[in-house]
Amino acid sequence: ENPQNVIRELLSFPEVEFAERNTMIELFQSPNDDQYLTQWGLHNSGQPNEWGIQGLSGVDINAETAWNLSTGSKNVIVAIIDSGMNYNHPDLKENAWVNIAELNGKPNVDDDSNGFVDDIYGYDFFNNKADPLDDNGHGTHIAGIIGANGNNKYGVSGVNWNVKIMPIKFTNNKIQGSLEGAIQGIQYAVKMGAHIINASWGSENASEILSSAIREAGEKNVLFIAAAGNNSRDNDSKITKPVYPASFNLPSIISVASIDQKGGLSNFSCFGAERVHLAAPGENIWSTWIDGSYKKQSGTSMAAPFVAGVAALLLSHEPNLTAIELKERLIKTAAPLKNLKGKVLSQGRVDAGFALLNQTPPLDPNDPDFWNFQDIKISTNHPYRESEKTFWEINIPGAKALSVYFDKFALANEFDFVDIHDRSGRLISRLYGKSVHGWSQITVGDYAKITITSDQAVEDYGFDITKVAFKN
Repeated sequence: ENPQNVIRELLSFPEVEFAERNTMIELFQSPNDDQYLTQWGLHNSGQPNEWGIQGLSGVDINAETAWNLSTGSKNVIVAIIDSGMNYNHPDLKENAWVNIAELNGKPNVDDDSNGFVDDIYGYDFFNNKADPLDDNGHGTHIAGIIGANGNNKYGVSGVNWNVKIMPIKFTNNKIQGSLEGAIQGIQYAVKMGAHIINASWGSENASEILSSAIREAGEKNVLFIAAAGNNSRDNDSKITKPVYPASFNLPSIISVASIDQKGGLSNFSCFGAERVHLAAPGENIWSTWIDGSYKKQSGTSMAAPFVAGVAALLLSHEPNLTAIELKERLIKTAAPLKNLKGKVLSQGRVDAGFALLNQTPPLDPNDPDFWNFQDIKISTNHPYRESEKTFWEINIPGAKALSVYFDKFALANEFDFVDIHDRSGRLISRLYGKSVHGWSQITVGDYAKITITSDQAVEDYGFDITKVAFKN
């Protein structure tokens, strides 16, 4: 019978509370790649990092939700302007961009009349030759984050299982390149049809020529994803020099900071409530490497390709979106994180699932701003002492979780650090540098131990803790 008629008949009986059709339910799609569980940026179940620090479940790009809608498209081209790419890597070769005209053309002939001879897989602007093969590993690692071949029972998965990655080399094997090479790379990517450019590099040079090249790319509907930088600076500051191209005020640029496995801003990451748009996983990222293997790397260089990958995934799902619309969508659907308040424009991390669903993510349930508060005062000496190891203990009876507020934090270098442990002695977080400000990582339970350790070199201000947040 007609299902709707049956439902209406069933609902007419007072004993029946609900009546619905029996429909199919799909599991959230996850790839069968044998190293997928090492990729916390795609799926974070709380797995520990190299220090044994547990991640925070759900702090990832929400890839599995997005993969129910799209796993990518070979029609989307992402250019990686970097150290090149090992396009023969078993996990990359299926998604490597190929210039078909040159592949099927004659040797030593510019078959497609683009000004470059035999540029089958891209171009090397450092050595001025038609072979962008990676000789460092940086570009290959980035390529794997964007588009390692997913669901092939091998290695890792990219944000896109299917995509076209165009490698453009402009650096030597020490990942040093010229401004000229970067600009040539941008122009080549635009000429050859790239939709998205990943730029995991930068300098303090606010080049007008580079800005112009990126602006012209944007006018031709190419989205430019830039790493925010790794020197812990505020890119909005008028005192220190910001990182470019990430800090150019251009409509087609997305600037990306890095977060760790608990959703905290990485100690090394640059930030900026105006110039840095959102964040992405950037610590202990497992991806493809130059020799056909896999390797863990950290940096905003790793965060940017997560955003480039999500942009490509979104474009595969909605191919008519412009570069500006892609940018707006990614910012609007960034998932709020407590540690990114005042640090990036969106106050959140890129979220593939909500981007493809075009929905606003919920508030961060781990945000202590929504918890109970208690004023406390814990401070180091200012400056703290050399060869110091001092600890403080916090007890909030009945609390199920707590977090402390660093009103000020400045340590000299990574050899001076602050550790936070829970009651069992497990390390919750290690803090150093000058970018830590605001709430600490969440400690489960009613107790936290805070320890400062310093070496015999130059000391800095130290820290001030002014309150603790807790939930019962």
